[in-house]
Amino acid sequence: MGNCLSDNNTVSLRDLVNRPGTTEQQMTADTIRQGLTTVARALNAKGLNVSIIAVGGAVNTLYLQTRASTGDVDFFYRTKTRHEDVTQLIAAANSARQALKLDEH
Repeated sequence: MGNCLSDNNTVSLRDLVNRPGTTEQQMTADTIRQGLTTVARALNAKGLNVSIIAVGGAVNTLYLQTRASTGDVDFFYRTKTRHEDVTQLIAAANSARQALKLDEH
């Protein structure tokens, strides 16, 4: 397995995969929509405008409907200005996670 890119961390991809006996909290399409709506409202209230592109399980759950739920929401985002602070997006996502009572993963 490859290594994650980091200044001083040598965690491998294998280390990030769920281990046997652990469970991943599943999110339905409704939960994902609620979370993304909460993030959008928080960012909009701060005057921020970002485009979020969902990939992976979220797309399969929301749009393709090939699965009932997913354990995570992978996404890319792009801000209108090149140097907008990513911490505001992270804070909004964390707030949505807490509001929906989702675990930290």
